Amino acid sequence: MVAVNWRVLWGKNRLARAALVLGGVVIVWPWLATTALMVASLGLPPDVVQKAWALPVWTSLAMPLAVVALLVCGFNEFIGASFDNERHSRSDRTGLPTA
Repeated sequence: MVAVNWRVLWGKNRLARAALVLGGVVIVWPWLATTALMVASLGLPPDVVQKAWALPVWTSLAMPLAVVALLVCGFNEFIGASFDNERHSRSDRTGLPTA
């Protein structure tokens, strides 16, 4: 829901925008840290690289909190969008227009 409606959150207010940026950083961080460790392992001694093994894991506990914060920021918009989608899908299945 957040990925589909990110533009709605971005245009809402500063708090929602900050939550969106923070959520994006939290979700992308493990990928960036893992890539950095992989590149570092090419030139640094194994002992140095192995000391930083936990870098990609640091945000694991923050990911669900970030997603919940984003869902709370856009709750009204997401509920409205899901009802609109339900109305459209119901009319598509039955062939009858909905009110």
